[in-house]
Amino acid sequence: MNEKREKKNYFDFPTGALVALVAFVAMIVFQAIVVLLPISDTATTWICVLGNQVVIVATCIVAAKQKKVDIIAVTGVKRPPKAYIFPFFILIAAACVAAFGPLAGMIAHLLSRVGYTYQANYAIPWDNAGLFTLAFLALVILPPIGEETLFRGVLLSGAKRKAPLFAIIYTAISFALFHGNLNQLVHQFLLALVMGYLAVVTGGILASVVVHAMNNGLALLLEYFHYHGMIDNKFYGYFEGDYFFVSWEILVGIIASMMLLIGLLVLVTYLLRREKEKEAGEFPESDDTFLREINAFLAYMSYTPKENEERQTEQAEESARAAQDSMYATYRIVLPILYVLVLALVVILGVFVGNG
Repeated sequence: MNEKREKKNYFDFPTGALVALVAFVAMIVFQAIVVLLPISDTATTWICVLGNQVVIVATCIVAAKQKKVDIIAVTGVKRPPKAYIFPFFILIAAACVAAFGPLAGMIAHLLSRVGYTYQANYAIPWDNAGLFTLAFLALVILPPIGEETLFRGVLLSGAKRKAPLFAIIYTAISFALFHGNLNQLVHQFLLALVMGYLAVVTGGILASVVVHAMNNGLALLLEYFHYHGMIDNKFYGYFEGDYFFVSWEILVGIIASMMLLIGLLVLVTYLLRREKEKEAGEFPESDDTFLREINAFLAYMSYTPKENEERQTEQAEESARAAQDSMYATYRIVLPILYVLVLALVVILGVFVGNG
């Protein structure tokens, strides 16, 4: 009777992969059209930067309408974590930049030694404070909203119904390949693991949006301050991995940042679990395998008790349907694999272009 009640609060896994693939192809087509327009390179860059996010969000919304999925429920924004937990997300983002940034710089140096170079050019107006502010807002606000809706919303919502741990890893691989930058592949993968974990344990994308936005913002501010000579070259060099081959200090910094990151994630998990137990009761212990224990805990954190019951029923129905319908079984296996292969192909082509 009520259409809203009939809508699902997730995309099934293969459909989520299909939506992500369509969004990726739509972005490529959009960029190809923009490149043909008689406009400057700067205008082309910024139209693509802004338009890509519009394409992503529009694809998700259209797909949700077609599949009768509540896109707001998919993002989980109506169930935000408690306000006192949000400052920890900001600290987690800072720890990610301090831990993963140098790794990306080190990898870029190693790749440059074998002839691969890649430098993304966003035509950022470093000399104009007003235009830089607009560029800063565009890169810090829009990509986290669009990309998190796609990856930690649409794609993760279906994948985590198979297994939350699998969903975190799968969406991290997809996110890293999606950007097509071999230099940043490890950084983006590790960052996406953190964001995926937070999306699962918080039950929505707000935490990952905050971490994503802070990651982009801190990286941009670091470049801006360095451009204007406002920070020490050695401090900047740490985040770029510039002096890895002549100093051990960067290794100490990475290890310390990793330890801080792990500690913050443990603390946030404890705080979230305490809130969850107030809502749903104590998490049931079991004697299952280690990975199953992790998946059980992540599922417990991610779903409400009612959603857990629905998920178990749907998994049983899906297994029965797959056993009877080989085409559906093929569809749910092939599409997610196809999506990752397409992204991997783009990265491989990027490597050849970079070497060329």
